[in-house]
Amino acid sequence: VPSFSVGISAFLPVNDMPAGYGTSFAMSLPWVWGAGGKRVQGAKQRVAAERATVAEARLRVRSAVSSALAAVRGAEHLVLVLHDRVKPAAQRAVEAAQAGYASGGTDLFAWLDAERSSLDVDTELASARGDLARALAELDWAAGEHVPRAPLTAERESTHAP
Repeated sequence: VPSFSVGISAFLPVNDMPAGYGTSFAMSLPWVWGAGGKRVQGAKQRVAAERATVAEARLRVRSAVSSALAAVRGAEHLVLVLHDRVKPAAQRAVEAAQAGYASGGTDLFAWLDAERSSLDVDTELASARGDLARALAELDWAAGEHVPRAPLTAERESTHAP
């Protein structure tokens, strides 16, 4: 939008100068001097900055989802190992200690130690399931929606084994 200004000046006599007056008129023409071009350039730079912000946000989301997914896979692997390998081994150890105690080859402390170890495995398994539930909640949060779940099975465990 062009702007206009009008001015009137008065000059008082000083030393040898006579008194005088003056007028002025000014008008800006932004379409001639390129102010619109600077606005267009500024708008293009703002668009580029917004695109960079969107790309950065997408990268942060992908990173958060990847981290959460890795945590889920790690927790899932731990639950499967504890449930499918460690718990049966602990149960066999309890049965062996119980049989040894019944036959007189093992003392009571060995049987109680096997029972304690079995309870420790159960506690670790419960803790690992809690960690898995937290990791799944964090994955849902990072993804911004509920991620579909699949049950943990022994067949899936073989794909995660090293």
